[in-house]
Amino acid sequence: MPFDRTFRANAKRASLGLAVLVSAAAATFGATHPAAAAGALQAIQNSITCSSGSACYLATNNSTGPGLAGTSSKGVGMQGKGVYGVKGLATTNDGVFGSTTSGYAGVAGTSPIGVGVYGYTTGSGGTAVYGLSLDDYGVYGATKNGNGTGVAGVVLAGGTGVYGYSNTSYGVEAESTTGYGLYAEAAGTGTAAYLSADEGGYGLIAYSAGSVAMYGHNSSGNGLDVEGTYIGGVLRAPASGGYPIVATDQNANDLFYVDGAGNVSYHGGLFQFARVPGGALVKSYSPKTTAPTVEDTGTAQLVGGAAAVRLDPTFAASVDTPSSYRVFITPNGDTRGLFVATKTPAGFIVRESQGGRSTVSFDYRIVATAVGQAGQRMAVANPASEPRATAPKVPHLTRASIPTALHP
Repeated sequence: MPFDRTFRANAKRASLGLAVLVSAAAATFGATHPAAAAGALQAIQNSITCSSGSACYLATNNSTGPGLAGTSSKGVGMQGKGVYGVKGLATTNDGVFGSTTSGYAGVAGTSPIGVGVYGYTTGSGGTAVYGLSLDDYGVYGATKNGNGTGVAGVVLAGGTGVYGYSNTSYGVEAESTTGYGLYAEAAGTGTAAYLSADEGGYGLIAYSAGSVAMYGHNSSGNGLDVEGTYIGGVLRAPASGGYPIVATDQNANDLFYVDGAGNVSYHGGLFQFARVPGGALVKSYSPKTTAPTVEDTGTAQLVGGAAAVRLDPTFAASVDTPSSYRVFITPNGDTRGLFVATKTPAGFIVRESQGGRSTVSFDYRIVATAVGQAGQRMAVANPASEPRATAPKVPHLTRASIPTALHP
């Protein structure tokens, strides 16, 4: 039998200790029979088994090179089975480092029911999983089933579940076809999601093609709290048929809404607060009218029984029909009575009744239909014409489990 075949057969039957000795012998033998030694070493590595709590095979590199490297032209470079498929430990550098130049994954982890890739750190400043990419995804997580989670980050105490950083693109990008693109939960007093952007970027971009782009729910406090040094919040909707603001109750009944033309509608009363001398705060009530009107008030002087009052040009421009307005007059002295003799788009003339020639001041109030609102009056409202917001759907997801069994 040729020597290399005999060497292979003996290696496959060797125990762990014998395998190590034969491996050393193969290294010496490789100087004269490199092909046979390489095949024999592969056979030894394939046959190593043990029943110990320590590693069956230990590769140590005292310099800067890898302790263990696996390469394959078309298959798997390195494969592991057991509680840990691959477990990497490092004191000053990377526990497990994977790289690729072919467009595939540097490190790929799969599991039918468990964790494909699990990162755990015991130090106060360590990173469990760190991904860096020059122009693509630093860390990419995907799931095919509706109940799976692409990327789950869990904080036990005081840390950060998922941290994403980018100079010019997205710090964290989350996408889902039927579920939640990003689901963040804080079990204690922490923050479920903290998003920050510098240099004019966006702290958060939420996009949805068919449902709610962003949903906030708080069972004991504020659902949404937004602050800005210039504008606290900007809400937009198409001018044709859209509603930039719709406020509802828990049953999706409208309370307040603004349409795309800027028209404001609300259920309930409109109250105003004002500070009076002495510091007291008083509440006032807004009047309600049966038609959309615009009003102006003023004081004029009657001289020799007549006065000409010119309308404010801005007020006149806001009236639907400039000559169609009402004037209410109250004299500030004794007269035979005052009446409006003439109304024009520019103003009106007041005279004293019965040819009187009094000289006295009077107050006036002008009420007119607002421009573009002619013919509008109080009518029975049609609830079907109001925007119909969808009922709130509070996400009840199971908190990401902490796989304690995998802790080193």
